[in-house]
Amino acid sequence: QTLSSFVPNVVVLKALAEMQLAPTERMASMDRQVSEGLKRLYDYQHEDGGWGWWKTDQNHPFMTAYAVDGLLQAKASGVRIDEFRISNGARALAQLWAEYPRAMPDLKAYELYVLARAELYGFDVAAALTELWDARGRMSPTGQAFLLMTLDARKDPRGDTIATNLIAAAKTQGDLASWPGTTDALMEDLVDTTPESTA
Repeated sequence: QTLSSFVPNVVVLKALAEMQLAPTERMASMDRQVSEGLKRLYDYQHEDGGWGWWKTDQNHPFMTAYAVDGLLQAKASGVRIDEFRISNGARALAQLWAEYPRAMPDLKAYELYVLARAELYGFDVAAALTELWDARGRMSPTGQAFLLMTLDARKDPRGDTIATNLIAAAKTQGDLASWPGTTDALMEDLVDTTPESTA
C-alpha cells in the first residue's frame, strides 16, 4: 500500500514540475505524502536491505524489487533518496535472485529490470540476460516487456525480437490493442492482469 501510493505521487509531482505549474496547496499536500511514504518505506526496510510484506517477515523477491524500483523512480524524479537504501536493497535483491533460481520467468525479468537500473557492482547483468533470453518463451507479455526494457537500455539487438513478438501477440479490436493476462506471475496469483499487461 505504501508503494502503491508513493510511486504514483512521485510521478505526478514530476509531471507537475515539468509543466512548471505554480505551487498550490494540493501540490504541497502531495509533497508531504511523498515524504511520509518515503519514511514509511525506509521504516519497512529490513536490516539486510530487503523488504517483505511486513517489517518483521522474510525478504520477498517481488516486494524487494518493487521497493528498489520505487526508490529508483523517485530518485529519477528528483526526490532526495538515501543512496545506501538503494544499494542495500539491490544487494538483498541480488541475493534473492541467487536463492530462488527457479522463480517464475516474469518475476526474474522484473528483478533483472530493477537490478540493471540499480547498477549493483558485481552482479552479472549479461549472464542474467542470457538466462532470461532462454526463458522468454515461458514469459507472459508482462515478463517479455520487462526483458525488452532491460535489453533496450543496454542497446542489445535481441530486444528487436521481443518487440516484434509483443506486437504480434497484441489482441486488437478496431483501434484498440491489449495484451491479455490470466495470472500475476510477479505475485503468483490467479487473476486477470490484462490492464497491467497492457500497461
